[in-house]
Amino acid sequence: MNRKPLLFLAATSALVLSLSVSTRSAQAITVIPPTQEFLNVRPGETIDTKVKVFNEEATPKTIYASTANFGALDETGTPNILAETDQSDLAGWMKVDREGRVVQPGERLEFAVKIEVPADAPPGGHYAAVLISPEPPAPAGDSTQVAISQKVASLVLVGVEGVIKESGSIAGFTTAGGRKTFNRLPVDFLIRFINSGNVHLRPTGEITIRNLLGGTSSTLAVNPGILLAVLPQQVRKFDATWEKEALAGERGTFFQELGREWKNFGLGPYTAELVLQYGATKDKVAVANLQFQIFPWRILLLWLIMLVLVILLLVIIIRRYNRWIVARSQPPKDESPTRSQPAPGDKAKAKKT
Repeated sequence: MNRKPLLFLAATSALVLSLSVSTRSAQAITVIPPTQEFLNVRPGETIDTKVKVFNEEATPKTIYASTANFGALDETGTPNILAETDQSDLAGWMKVDREGRVVQPGERLEFAVKIEVPADAPPGGHYAAVLISPEPPAPAGDSTQVAISQKVASLVLVGVEGVIKESGSIAGFTTAGGRKTFNRLPVDFLIRFINSGNVHLRPTGEITIRNLLGGTSSTLAVNPGILLAVLPQQVRKFDATWEKEALAGERGTFFQELGREWKNFGLGPYTAELVLQYGATKDKVAVANLQFQIFPWRILLLWLIMLVLVILLLVIIIRRYNRWIVARSQPPKDESPTRSQPAPGDKAKAKKT
C-alpha cells in the first residue's frame, strides 16, 4: 500500500481555534503536529498515530482530548471546526482517550489516536481534528452544552481509496481590487481556485508576466512551499505579488512617489498568464489570462519637462549661433570702403603728358 503520513509544520506550531466568545487568554499549550495527512487509505483499514501536547506554562494543566469534523470557514482556507457532538464521518472514526490528563510545566504528553476506517467508507477526502482543551468535551449527541474554552487542534486529513474525482478550475484571476491601470509596482494578483471533486487538492504553478513585445518581465510562484490545500466543493484564494523592491509606508509626496515609481518601474501594457497544476501527480492543468498596464505618469511628466527644456536650450543655442555667423560675415559699421591708390609709374606718365 502506498500510504504516507505527511507532517506539515508550517504556519504555526499549533492552530488555535476559538469555539466561542471568551475574554480569557488562550492556554499556552502546543500541539504537535498541527496537521497530519494519510493518503490512499483502504476501506476497513486501521491507522495508529499520535498527538503530542506540550505545556509551556509554569503551572500544571489538566487537559482533555476530543474529536470534531472540520471544513473551510471561508476562501482563506481557515478551518471551521464543527460541533464536537457530531461524531459522523472521520470524527467518529477517530478514537482518542477522552479522560482528563495532567501535564506538568515543561512536560510533554502523547495522546494515542486510532483511526478505524469503515469498510463502507465513501472514497475521497475526510477531514477532522483532534482537539485539546482544559474543559471536558460534551458527550456525543448532547447538543445542550456550549464550550466556553479555548482549544488547540491537530488537523487530520484522510484520503480513502476508491473512485477518486480530481476536478478543479480557476474561478477567478484578477488584480487586487480588479484594477487594470497602475502607476508603478507592486501589482497584487488574486487567484480563486474551486475544487469540484471529492478529495482535497493542492494546486501549484506560476504566473508569467509578458510585456508588449512578448518578452518575459517576471515569473511568480503560486502556492509554493507547503502547498495549501483546497477542500472538496470549496473555493480557496491564493495570492502573488509582482514587485522589484518592497516599499513600506503610505502614499507620500509627489517626489516620494516619484522615487517609488523609479524603484518599482514598469511601463506599457502587460499580459499575465496563470498556469496551475493539480492532482496527485500534477497531471491536470488550469490556465487563465489577464491584461493590465502600468503608466508611471510622474516619471513620464519629468521626462517631458526635461525634453522640453532640452529643446528650448537647443533652440537658444542655434539662434545664438546663427546670429554669430551672420555678424561675422558682415563688415564693421565704422569702416568706409578704401580708394585704390595709383601706382608710382602711373604718376610719372601722367606728368609727362
